[in-house]
Amino acid sequence: MSKNDGGPAYPQKYVYGQGGGGVGTEQIATGMSLRDWFAGQAMMGLISADVVAASDFRSPEDFERIHSLAAYRMADAMLKEREK
Repeated sequence: MSKNDGGPAYPQKYVYGQGGGGVGTEQIATGMSLRDWFAGQAMMGLISADVVAASDFRSPEDFERIHSLAAYRMADAMLKEREK
């Protein structure tokens, strides 16, 4: 797994208990990482470019081993490029 996950893909800032001019408690909801989002996007490209070959997989493990690994390698390459 990559050490750099790119941070949150869609960070959201929430403030709880703020009302009547009082100070609220701030919390950041991170959701999925940017690395996961990149991998999901790469997976869609891999699947659409390989529809016929995808139908030849005999088990979910075949699909996971080939496409998931490739998707995360692409995501890691995208994160590396962003650091330049």
